[in-house]
Amino acid sequence: MAKLSTYTNNLFVTHATMDVALEYATTVANACETPSAVMTAVQAVLNTAISMHRAELAAANKPLIELIDARVAAAVADLQSGIDDQVSEAINNIGLDQMQDWMDNNFDIESALSGTSISITFD
Repeated sequence: MAKLSTYTNNLFVTHATMDVALEYATTVANACETPSAVMTAVQAVLNTAISMHRAELAAANKPLIELIDARVAAAVADLQSGIDDQVSEAINNIGLDQMQDWMDNNFDIESALSGTSISITFD
């Protein structure tokens, strides 16, 4: 696919804005026997130029987008690793062994349930 710039022809005018260029095309079309045919051709060329421009921009930006995606992926991986480390540290700091020792030494299930009654009824 040729670059859009290969279609520039310095024998013809380049207008300052698309509005001015389209106004000029409309004026020329209205001077013809079939203005709608001329404007159809102008719009087809314009749509093609816009499509080519978008494709050129996408190709030009692809390396940058890939670089950004790679950096974001690396940052997310680092963040996830840091979160995993913090969660592991927090779990280790809870001291489940100490809690189990306290429960073994200080908690008596019989005393905790003393005076508790359970009633089961069947309907």
